[in-house]
Amino acid sequence: MAALILVPTNLPASSHREAPITALDHTADVTDWYAFVSFDHPDRVTMILNVDPFLEPSNGPNYFPFDPNVLYEMKVDNNHDGIEDITFQFRFKTETRLPGVFTGFAGGIAGIPPITSLDGAGSTGLSLRQTYTVTMVRDGVSTDLTDGQTLFAVPSNVGPRTMPNYQALFNQGIYELGSGVRVFAGTVDDPFFIDLGAAFDSLNFRMGVGGVLSPQVDADDTHNYAPDAVAGFNVNSIVLEVPITMLTVDGQLHPATDKNAVIGTYGTTSRQHVTIRRTPAEMTESGNAVRTEGPWRQVQREGNPLINELIIGTGSKDRFSVDDPEHDSQFANFLLDPLLAHLFASLGIPVPSAPRTDLLPLVQYTAPICPGCGPQDAGPIADLLR
Repeated sequence: MAALILVPTNLPASSHREAPITALDHTADVTDWYAFVSFDHPDRVTMILNVDPFLEPSNGPNYFPFDPNVLYEMKVDNNHDGIEDITFQFRFKTETRLPGVFTGFAGGIAGIPPITSLDGAGSTGLSLRQTYTVTMVRDGVSTDLTDGQTLFAVPSNVGPRTMPNYQALFNQGIYELGSGVRVFAGTVDDPFFIDLGAAFDSLNFRMGVGGVLSPQVDADDTHNYAPDAVAGFNVNSIVLEVPITMLTVDGQLHPATDKNAVIGTYGTTSRQHVTIRRTPAEMTESGNAVRTEGPWRQVQREGNPLINELIIGTGSKDRFSVDDPEHDSQFANFLLDPLLAHLFASLGIPVPSAPRTDLLPLVQYTAPICPGCGPQDAGPIADLLR
């Protein structure tokens, strides 16, 4: 849980199926939110919104398209008030190009050539194909960032007969949108590492490692010493790289010691207020089983890692998911006296006693996360990845 102070820092976050509402709505479940200064472009920031957990890679025939009925958003607060000032929106559309074929992807069989391209020659076997748009909203003004391009989401790696050179296909899904903006959307290997089974078996961590790492193991940055419950599973990932000057309050680059170098970020998914299930006759006319309408309603959000999954009480998890960060003071007691700290203490792990005011820098603009911020810059209690 570190700060995004626009210097090269990698910030992981993860929450898989953490709230009742998203356990039943997996395509709207935000599994991970990442934000970091781009390693190859230090004047840019990369933000990654991962959704839809525990996708078994071979699970056809439909595999794992993005949900056309979900609005995926990346949000940035750049003036320390806990409210988003810049929003990047992503919407997906699905087409079925081979309606008589029983699977979403076919190639190298029955006269259908292998899939070697997302469009044009070599794309015949992409029956289930998705396109998407990228929109930036700032000061109430929406700007289409797609630069006139048709953006294709990269599908799952079906296998060598169907997709003989998947890496080349994957690379085609990285788009330059102009002015230093790049984007990718597709199904990828889940990058997080966590022993979920032990964590939720009442912190029954595997004794091969134990709850507290030895100095030797702790110093080893090469090997993992615990089971990885998400290994072998995929997630759907949206990656956006933008210039830092597009995100700061004044459109300028600032040193890390300047408060204007610190931004707060989070990712969200939303659905429209009304969902209508169509009759077979209506499906024949439209091709869609579901129609949605009305204003958007937030389903899930994520800023700092594991806040909702391991800190917020089950009775408040759904409220946390659908509410905005600026209202997070209502959940302050969970952070000031987290049950997880008591559980760790019961295992012999030394943790500070309540109230845990040392956690406040995670949810306010204060030092050391914002070294240039003064008392007037702290802003409200808000779960943002700063």
